[in-house]
Formats: sequence, C-alpha cells, structure tokens
Amino acid sequence: MSLNSDSTLGQAVAQFQDNLSWEGNLTKAQNALEALRFIRLVRPDQMGQFEQQLRHVDLTGEIERLQAFVKVGSGSRASFVRGRPRIL
Repeated sequence: MSLNSDSTLGQAVAQFQDNLSWEGNLTKAQNALEALRFIRLVRPDQMGQFEQQLRHVDLTGEIERLQAFVKVGSGSRASFVRGRPRIL
C-alpha cells in the first residue's frame, strides 16, 4: 500500500500494523517506515485513545531503526568481477 495525500490516519495505522514484523524484510520495513512518517506528520503532538497515549518521541526511535535497516537493505548490492590469479 502506498500512502498519499488522500490517505487517512486510520489507513496509515493499518499499514503500520500490517507490517509490524518488518525485521529482515525490506519491503515490510519500507511500508512501516512510510506509515510512521505519515502518522508523525498528520497527527497531533499527543494522541490519547483507549487510555493509551502516544507521543512523537515514541515514534522517533522506531523510525530511526527502520531508516537504518532500509538504508542498509537498499544499498547492499554485490558486484562480482571476473579476475585472474596473479603469482607474485
């Protein structure tokens, strides 16, 4: 799912929940990161629901973990070059 300007907070939360087990999966990590960025952008600084409170600080650590994983996962391309052994 790709979030856009027509997306709702509920859709972003659902996307994050669908990708909670992102560890080791680049696609899920990208989707979770997108959802958290959207949530951080559109929700107020503090949100209470069902007697639980979420703050932006709570999201920052998870966003940083996701960014680090996506950065490593996106840049880990291997290239092999055929070579000849040299005898010194």
